Amino acid sequence: MDAVNAGGEQAAMDVEVRAGEAFNVDLPQLGVAGYQWLVAELPAGVTLVDDSTAGPGAGAAPGTPAQRRFRFMVEAPGRYRVVLAAKRAWEAQPARRQVVEVTAR
Repeated sequence: MDAVNAGGEQAAMDVEVRAGEAFNVDLPQLGVAGYQWLVAELPAGVTLVDDSTAGPGAGAAPGTPAQRRFRFMVEAPGRYRVVLAAKRAWEAQPARRQVVEVTAR
């Protein structure tokens, strides 16, 4: 089954999928500054299938962000809101949030 991809940090991201279909959310991650993306809110009916990070690659300039990929699966038709947050482990509040509005048909 192919995945629907959504990428880049935005105020809100809209994703449309079929029930049972996976989708990816790709975000730039500044791990060298201590920021890590994490799932802050995951509603019932949506499952986190995979969470991976890919480095910027050989020859990239120092400080080039890595790419963080979250792969989710929607179990049933409906509207869902997934919230991702970029934060440092030692800080209480996230520096950034990414809201993903999901419509499953």
